[in-house]
Amino acid sequence: MAHVANYQERIRDVMSDLAAVADAGVPVEVRLAAVTNATVALLRGATSADVMLVNGERYCTIGSTSDDTAELSAIQMRSGQGPCLDAAFDDKVVRVQDLSDEPQWPEFATAALRHGIRSVMTFRLYRCHNRGGALNIYGFAAGAFNVDDEALGAVLAAHAAILLTQ
Repeated sequence: MAHVANYQERIRDVMSDLAAVADAGVPVEVRLAAVTNATVALLRGATSADVMLVNGERYCTIGSTSDDTAELSAIQMRSGQGPCLDAAFDDKVVRVQDLSDEPQWPEFATAALRHGIRSVMTFRLYRCHNRGGALNIYGFAAGAFNVDDEALGAVLAAHAAILLTQ
């Protein structure tokens, strides 16, 4: 029971810290980096995270907690497919338990596995015409994310979406 209480206290502390960087005077890159760092700190299976923003054929990766995520975003943009693009434009949430058994995005899966990433969970931040954004979370273990992680990830994604509007 103490473990659960400590985890709940950690969630409260991290969310309080996120509120401190929500000030409009703080650059958006700093605010989104705070969200991605909080995501890795709070989701037990998360090893890295970023925010991908897409505007037509152009994109940017913000707040990356790892160099690997920039390559994975580039592969998705080049191939026009991947879980992060699906979340940004088609599905609100994409959770993949094991990329080694995922036929939907072969180029992305191959690259992710090369970096040791087996799981991905991604949340839409916004979508408007040919613009979209997603909070992307990666894990080294297969099955790294469960429904509790998805619920907390959704809260963090909502926070990131709000920060983008300020």
